[in-house]
Amino acid sequence: MDVTSGSIGKDGRDADENADRVGTGVSRFALADGASDASYPGIWAELLVWSFLQGRNPFQPSTLSHLRWRWNAKTRPAAHGSPWYVVRKQAQGSAAAFVGLILDTENHRFTVSALGDSCLLHLRDRAVVNAGPLDSSSQFTRTPALLTTHTGDEDCRTRPWQLTERYLPGDSFVLASDALAKYLLHRREQGLSLDLAELGDGGPHFKAWVTEARAERALDNDDTTFCLVRP
Repeated sequence: MDVTSGSIGKDGRDADENADRVGTGVSRFALADGASDASYPGIWAELLVWSFLQGRNPFQPSTLSHLRWRWNAKTRPAAHGSPWYVVRKQAQGSAAAFVGLILDTENHRFTVSALGDSCLLHLRDRAVVNAGPLDSSSQFTRTPALLTTHTGDEDCRTRPWQLTERYLPGDSFVLASDALAKYLLHRREQGLSLDLAELGDGGPHFKAWVTEARAERALDNDDTTFCLVRP
């Protein structure tokens, strides 16, 4: 199995302001995009990814309740003693888009669960076979559904996108935060093949491509993160 990932923050922001998180395991892969206007979004995104890689389901109520508790335990002390607006924002909570992929390589099956505008693209011969939760560039908005730290928020139970399908040898999977997912889906709509070579190894090549694509206004200026899995 070949797995690569990379993440580039928004232009004009410090690297530690990148609220995207990505993680890889033996058979589990996850990406979360913390909402930039939320409180401590990177911490929430990191908890969601960590939980999934540990074999848990962040959409399961008891797991989500525990993650919400952990987020508060981590961020309330950090906000204590800060300016009033930091304390108030922490009390308002955090949110993130999430996508998680599980591969069953023995039976050539995959399962994906997602909420929001971070997407999975299942590719075969540079063409999209499956995509979700969004499958069109026109579906991206400024108010996506998000997995939140708010007690009582039930979106996680009613709105996640889930899919279990077979895959073929040679297929690839891309987990992408919203800017990159929108770009890839737009290329499909233009009838263009998806050349994953532009992602490179997630290092300098990927950074150079992101810089160029943003300069050409082909890619929105937002945290840009991917995980490419070739079983």
